[in-house]
Amino acid sequence: MRPAASDWGVVICYPMGAEHLFSYRGCRQLAIQIARAGFPVLRFDYYGTGDSEGSGEDVSIAGWIEDIGRAAAELRSHGPRLVCVAGLRFGATLASMFADRCGGVDALVLWSPITSGRAYILEHEDCHCKTRAGTPEGELLGYPFPPALREEICGIALPPHGPQPTLLIEPEADSEPFHWLEGAHRVPVETLRSITAWISRTCI
Repeated sequence: MRPAASDWGVVICYPMGAEHLFSYRGCRQLAIQIARAGFPVLRFDYYGTGDSEGSGEDVSIAGWIEDIGRAAAELRSHGPRLVCVAGLRFGATLASMFADRCGGVDALVLWSPITSGRAYILEHEDCHCKTRAGTPEGELLGYPFPPALREEICGIALPPHGPQPTLLIEPEADSEPFHWLEGAHRVPVETLRSITAWISRTCI
C-alpha cells in the first residue's frame, strides 16, 4: 500500500549566520505553502543559533546533524512516519550529511546546497572584510563562527545523494556570492511553488 499524504511530514533546515536572517521570511513562506498542501511542517534552530539554547562558541557540525535527527523524531512523534528534509544553502548540506550518516530520511530537498565548505568560508571571510572593520576572528558578518567551526566546515564536501527521492535546486549560474544577503528578505515565489509541487507529487 502506498503511503498517504498524512503519513508524511517535512523538516526545514535553515542556512547559517547572516543567511539565516535574510532567508527567514522565505523559509517561513515555504513552510506555510507546504502546510497548506496538507503536510505537517517543523522549523527549528540548531543548537547555539537563533532561539535555541547554547553558545555559538560550543557548536559543531556533529551537533547540528544530531539536531536534525531530533527534529525528525519530534515530527514523527506527532503522527508522520515518513520525513522529507528540506534544506537551504548550508542547511541543505547538513540535511544531505544527515541523510548520508544517519539515514531515516525518506525524501530530500537540497536548495542551493554548499558543495565546498572551504569556498563557503572564504566567501564569508571576504564579504566580512569588505563590509566590516577588522579581521574575522571569532565571528563572520556579526554571527559566531569560531576558528574550530570554520576549520570543520572547510573539510566538508557535499556527500553523494542516497536512494531517497531528491530535489536538487542548483544555485543560479550567474549569481554572485551572497546573493542571499543582497536580496535581503526577498521571497523567491516560483522556487517555493516548485518545491511545494515536488513534495506534493513525491510525498504521497
